[in-house]
Amino acid sequence: MKLKNIYLIIFLLLFTGLNTNSFAQERNKEFKTTNKRYELVAYPIPAKTEVNIKMNADLIQDADEIIIINIIGREVCKQKLNNDHKYSDMKFPQMQQFQNGIYMIVAKNKFGEIIHSSKIYLEN
Repeated sequence: MKLKNIYLIIFLLLFTGLNTNSFAQERNKEFKTTNKRYELVAYPIPAKTEVNIKMNADLIQDADEIIIINIIGREVCKQKLNNDHKYSDMKFPQMQQFQNGIYMIVAKNKFGEIIHSSKIYLEN
């Protein structure tokens, strides 16, 4: 009975918006994504030994890291974009060590939020 009450309290705290507005307002002041169009293209299709990623300028500016995730949600590769990253191409070599299948490519901002995603098929 007590465990159900704890779950109920956690549920209410998570879904009632427990005064998170001030944090959200601060984050929005620091990081605005209005009127931005993100583009991420992964190639070749299907990928065999490496995955190449081409990004547009808006995504390069706002993304902090690019992550490749397998079908069960496990991170298999990650690369950080540093502040002086001016290139739109990124490579993930040695993909032949992973199983065949569909992988998600996720771009996250500095707050850890997913700002764009794409998918790639890996076939060794």
